[in-house]
Order: sequence, then C-alpha cells, then structure tokens
Amino acid sequence: MKKSDIVSVKFKFESFLLPSIMVLLSVCSWGCTPEMVETEDALEQRLDTILGSMSMQEKIEQLYYKTDGNERLGIPQFTGSDGPHGIGNGAKGFSSFPVTIGMAATWDPALITRVGRAIALEQAARGRDRIAGPTLDLLIDPRIGRAPETIGEDPFLGGRISEAFVKGQNTTSVFGTIKHYNLNTYETNRRTNNYLSDQRSLVEFWGYHWKRTIQAGGALSVMCAYNWVNGDKCAENKFLIKDVLRDHWGFDYYTMCDWGGFSDTQKALNAELDFCEGNDLYIKELPEGVESGRFDSSLVNRASRNVLRTKVVSGMIDGKPITPKRVIDSEEHRELVYESGLKSLVLLKNEENILPFNKNELKSVAVIGPNAGVLPLDGHSSSNVLPSYRIPVEKALKDMLGDERINYSKGCNINSRDENKFDEAIEAAKISEYVVFVAGLDSTLEGEGYFLNKEADEKGGGAITRPDRPMGL
Repeated sequence: MKKSDIVSVKFKFESFLLPSIMVLLSVCSWGCTPEMVETEDALEQRLDTILGSMSMQEKIEQLYYKTDGNERLGIPQFTGSDGPHGIGNGAKGFSSFPVTIGMAATWDPALITRVGRAIALEQAARGRDRIAGPTLDLLIDPRIGRAPETIGEDPFLGGRISEAFVKGQNTTSVFGTIKHYNLNTYETNRRTNNYLSDQRSLVEFWGYHWKRTIQAGGALSVMCAYNWVNGDKCAENKFLIKDVLRDHWGFDYYTMCDWGGFSDTQKALNAELDFCEGNDLYIKELPEGVESGRFDSSLVNRASRNVLRTKVVSGMIDGKPITPKRVIDSEEHRELVYESGLKSLVLLKNEENILPFNKNELKSVAVIGPNAGVLPLDGHSSSNVLPSYRIPVEKALKDMLGDERINYSKGCNINSRDENKFDEAIEAAKISEYVVFVAGLDSTLEGEGYFLNKEADEKGGGAITRPDRPMGL
C-alpha cells in the first residue's frame, strides 16, 4: 500500500444512553493519527430547527406547566395525572393494581412490565401523555406514612421492578415521570427535612435503582423531591441533578419539580431543573431576568431543549395512535389485576396447612377486623385510585361459602381505642371453626399529607392532617 492510500472506515455506535453517531475514521498505513469527525444527530438537528424558530418568551413558556403548549409551532402541552398503581387525581372507574411495594413483593419484572403497560394504556385512552409514576422512594422507616408508595427497602430489587414498570409504559404513547428524586422519606415537614449523605451512598445505594430505571428502563422524565439533600432543596441541588443525574448517568430528558417544590429560580436553573410545576417562578422571573442579563439565556435554551426532546421522543409532537376507551377496566386488565394482586401477597407461615380452606368441608368462619368489610387499596392523595368495583374479604368469603357460614364482626376501628365491639368479635370467634382476621392500616394512618399551612411547612413545623404514623404504632 502506498503512503497516499487512505482507507475510510465508517462505524455506527448505538447505545440506549446516547443517540446513534456516525464516525468517519481515516486510517493510513503509516500510523498517522486517526481523524474523528462527528456528524449532527438528526434529533438534535430537529431540536435546533424548533428552537431556532422560537422567541425567548416561547422558550420560557415551554418550562411552565400552564403554558408549555405552542399552537403556532404545533407543540402540544403536557397532560397527565398521578398513577403509581392506577389512574389517580379523582378519576373513577380505572383499574387499581397493587401499590408499588406490592409490585416489588411479586419479584416478577415481566409481570410488572405488563402492569406498567396496562396503566399507561388506560391513561392513553383518556388522551393523556404522562403519568406521575412509578414511585422510586425507599422505605427506610416503618413509620413512613407513604410506605405503600415506596419500592421497598432494597434498591436492587426496586431497580428491577421500576425498570420493568417503565419499560411497560414505554410500549405505549404515554411516558412516566419517576419520582421523588431523591431521599424522599417522611411526610412531616417534608419541605424542610434536610438529609445528609456521603456522595458514594447517594450514587451506590440511594441512587442505584434510579440509575437502573433511567439507563435500562429508559425513563423520560424525573420529578425532584420536596426535601433537601446536603443543604440544598432537591429541585435546586446541582450535585443531584447535573452531576449525578445528567453527567454520571447520562439522563438528557426533562426534570421537573414536585408541586411548587423550589423557591430560587437561579439555583434551580443552574442545577438543571427544566420544568416548573405548581408555582409560577419561571414564567414570572425568567423573561425580565434573561432580558436584563440576570439569568443566562443559554440555561433557558438548555432547559427548553430537554423539554422538547422529551416531547419529540415520546411521540407527542408527531401524533399519537388512538387508544380505544374499551381498554379502561377491560376484562384483560381485570385478570391482570387479579394475577398481580395474587402474586403480591406474602404468606409468612401456614402451620398445619390450614390454607387453602376446603370449602366442601368448612363449617364456619369468623371474619373479624377493621378492614374485613372494606378494601383499602392505597393511602391518600397521589396514590389514590377509585376503581369501578371492590371486593372486601367479607364479601368474597360470603360469595364463596354462603352467608350462613360467615360470622362477621368489625371488632374495632383503626387508629382508635374504642373497645365496644370487642365482645362481639370474641363471641364470633368462639362459635366458628376458623377465624380470618383482617387488620392493616387505612388512610387515617398513611398516605400523602395535606398541609394545613404550606408556608409554615416551608419554614419547618407545618401542621398536616395526615402525617407519618406516630411513634407508638
């Protein structure tokens, strides 16, 4: 081969983290230094075109939950709702799957991929784009009032389950916002709790399942928590968002605050918080701030690009397939609710093989307990689902065995010291062959808290109506 002979070799690299890039490598037989030339990615070229046609005001509007649609350019507005285990925010008649910690208890990622897809399909049938979920919070204290929404205490298992859920979502036109990043734990004073952690723990323990869900699951949106980590609010925390989430894990879609979850526009923008939901700081402060030079316009361009990248990749801009409303609470989804609910149950012991009951030989059963006649599906607020039907244990056993073989007594209320029904419950147990006692918790003891005074909570000590479970329980 002559010195002048140059061989050009084209390589294509594909990764789930980065768009495909084309590299032209010039190789000469005399050992000269290879020359690498990157070409523009088609997605980024398209984003350049969109951003190039927008005014600064329109770019800022992409960052605010009431204005992020742009009719002139055909850019739709985000529409969504809560949905960690089914469609929330007061919607009625949708499938209610096991809560997040119940999903983890199945130990079955393939099953949870089907669950994630089913929930997303029901959201798509409503014409919505996004679901606030799954929840990736870890259960580090049994008193946490939102324990049902957590992924459990193990980030390895939690990572596999949340990855699977997001993969299911991503088979539809609906994408999920994984939440709450990071160390979201107690409800009491949740806006002012400051958790201290070394950097290694933030990445290897608190962050492991987040990394897994982003890199292997393909999450397209991250919601920052209310609390603080190492002295900064999560939505204003540059180390959490830019250093770890962006630079270390390669996340390049949009980040958002929990409802009104930041107070300093400059810190949030510098940290790479893209989307402002629940307050109006971005839309109020950025226009004048950018014009005066108080805020760097490149930070707005970057945030707008992340939001638009999500809208393009999720299919929002190019049009979505129509999902028929018949998928909502469909027979197929009801069967999946049953399958996932059954697999989420954990049997701790079964001495003398009492279970399963032999209904042909069973004489009588006392059904006792505060949750025997009702079916609490979740805690309050963001995890709350209102399905078209519920089947409490009492009703199920009566349907299977007949009313005459069931002796029911509520016995007591949850979170109550009232003993008036104790004797009735004891008598029901005495006259029955077996006792099925259904205890547990309800919305008086767990769920997302409603703050009576948000301003007080921002300063610490805010009173809430549904706090974490008290020490004595």
